[in-house]
Amino acid sequence: MENVKKYYGKTVALNGVSLTGRQGEVIGILGQNGAGKSTLISLIVGANTLDSGHLQVFGTHPPYTADVRIRLCLAPQRLALYEKLSVMENLVLLGALYGLRGTYLHQRIDCVAQAMDLTSFLTRRVHDCSEGMKRRTNMAATMLPDADLVLFDEPTAGVDVQSRQKILDMVVQLKELGKCVIYTTHYIEEIEAICDEVLILHKGHVLACASPSELVLAHGGPSCISYCNCVSGKTVEHTTDQPIEYLQGLVDRRTEIADLKIQPPKLSDAFVSLIKEIESNV
Repeated sequence: MENVKKYYGKTVALNGVSLTGRQGEVIGILGQNGAGKSTLISLIVGANTLDSGHLQVFGTHPPYTADVRIRLCLAPQRLALYEKLSVMENLVLLGALYGLRGTYLHQRIDCVAQAMDLTSFLTRRVHDCSEGMKRRTNMAATMLPDADLVLFDEPTAGVDVQSRQKILDMVVQLKELGKCVIYTTHYIEEIEAICDEVLILHKGHVLACASPSELVLAHGGPSCISYCNCVSGKTVEHTTDQPIEYLQGLVDRRTEIADLKIQPPKLSDAFVSLIKEIESNV
């Protein structure tokens, strides 16, 4: 994507977004509700059309041919499952819609069912599944075609801890298999756990695009250090951009301390800092 813009009437959904995906990489799209995450996904898969800019997937522009469509797949934010069908029936149907047939289809179903821990629930109707189980089924269906570009639009929204971890583990496995994964979320801890690069969106605008560590270094702010001074008995709190030098100074002065705690900046600090900066300039 290069300088992509999308409008809904007079509302700016995306304004000048550029993004490059590579094999074996997880790109996180981070932003609050209404940031433009789902719009970005819809443009990539060809479900929506951009107003200006350039978008190319596997060397082609949307609308894609069947050969290109089978190489990309999407786990949408809204569940794409048939409630009255069983988990197995959903996977058979959706696999067939992808063009999978016969033995290969059932091999893929066995593979994705094991990966998402669904084997014991294949005969259960989707209507009777928990939200977490539905999300895992939705994700299993997404992985059926063994695509090269896999997109997830907030796949862990409203799921239990166990299902969330299953989904995150699968994203990491897809990366290890050489897939390019684009993962939208507003859960910063998920970005920290699985993403190589982060695109931060705010009301359609790109605030930053870099690795989580680079974002923290550039925008995370100072580290917080606290300790108890053994001589005075007082608790000392200090913020600094150079925590190693500060601690070395305590050692050089032979300061007697206890209960040392060091809190380095996090991605959440960088995210809040970027949001405050853009809103203060409005």
